[in-house]
Amino acid sequence: MKLLSICIPTYNRPEKLKELNQTFLRLALNEYGDQIEIIVRDNSEDKIASINRSLLAPEVRYYKNETNVGFCGSQIRLVRDANGQFIWIISDDDLILMDGFKRLMSCLPTANEEGIDCLNLPINYRNNMGELINHKYDLISNCDIEIEKYLNNLHTVPFGYFAASVLRLNKKRLDWVEKEFQGNNILNIPLFLSMLRPESRLRFLDVPVIEYRETNHWMNIYKFYTDLYDVILFLEKEYRVNKAPLLDLAYKESLLMILIHRAGLRFFLNADDARWHLLAKLGKNINFKTLLLVIAVVLPKALVRAPFLFYLSSNHALKGNFSIGGIYSRYKLLNNFTRNNTKV
Repeated sequence: MKLLSICIPTYNRPEKLKELNQTFLRLALNEYGDQIEIIVRDNSEDKIASINRSLLAPEVRYYKNETNVGFCGSQIRLVRDANGQFIWIISDDDLILMDGFKRLMSCLPTANEEGIDCLNLPINYRNNMGELINHKYDLISNCDIEIEKYLNNLHTVPFGYFAASVLRLNKKRLDWVEKEFQGNNILNIPLFLSMLRPESRLRFLDVPVIEYRETNHWMNIYKFYTDLYDVILFLEKEYRVNKAPLLDLAYKESLLMILIHRAGLRFFLNADDARWHLLAKLGKNINFKTLLLVIAVVLPKALVRAPFLFYLSSNHALKGNFSIGGIYSRYKLLNNFTRNNTKV
């Protein structure tokens, strides 16, 4: 049995899969071929799927789905395909940092021996302006924590970014997850939790393994909100997690994505329709900050854009050396970016 199954869902992005193959998959197979298996599940059209297959080494287990089963369907199938002791699901457009991956591979045997069921990975986050932000967990790096304690101290939903977790492979509840969360675009959260035992321990690595690159997004914001809502209810039912702060955060984050879209910083699918669907949910989420966000979402774009960019610029300045000049420089940068982004 291999130590790690690296699983990749892909769909009509041969250029992204090619880049991943050149920058990571080939190198990983050359150095760790006796310890890893790589599995690709492809939802692409036949012509593109043929290109994808030709890009990959013979050692890669490649499967073309007979129909487009969606991103979540591919995740379920990848878990069924996997035979490693641990599983790592990554996106075809993730940039894997080889130094971080080597650190992961050096930690996995020890984690396996010590009964660690999940390794959470720090990530580097590059926004769509090209700025690099290092993200680390608010827990001490490389410390272990029981899953129950972790879930009882949540500031946001766990496992939100699927590629930032490596889990001990456990398929016992896979059929249940597939049935209960069919069509849920953040199925990875119950999927990952279903692999863990009540006594499972998590370990946090100290070196970034992935660079996530922000892009304009296919995601429907309202669908994201309803999917997240269902997952939070699952967390309450299965793990007695306090749902109130998580639901409040989910609503605020969804409204904030609407504002980001309307300001021209990033584009989301059907964002204007999502705006009105979200506003219909206001009655369950009334508080002062939410009302401010709702007012900003309702106002015309021309009235919102400049104050919102100023707010973002002030927040950015507070994280560094705060100054009026710093706020102005940041505002100017955001303003120029949004004008150019709107023209694209």
